[in-house]
Amino acid sequence: MTILKQISTHKAVYENSEISIYLNELHIPSGMFNGVWYAEISYPSEKLYTLPLNRKDDLEAIFDRYEEDNRVNVAELNEEVT
Repeated sequence: MTILKQISTHKAVYENSEISIYLNELHIPSGMFNGVWYAEISYPSEKLYTLPLNRKDDLEAIFDRYEEDNRVNVAELNEEVT
């Protein structure tokens, strides 16, 4: 298993002669936020889909889109908090 591309939330892995796209494991410790207590949250790494190996050149565009989605989600969350 070889990681071909990775960002904080997703990774592309070469395995079984194809490319697997995973959502990375997420762990958020318990704590207080805006006066509300939140329990610890953990999600295991999850395989989202596979691509044929000949689509390796598409990984840059796919991960650019994930990074843009992440920026939008963080901006929306920041708006809700303020």
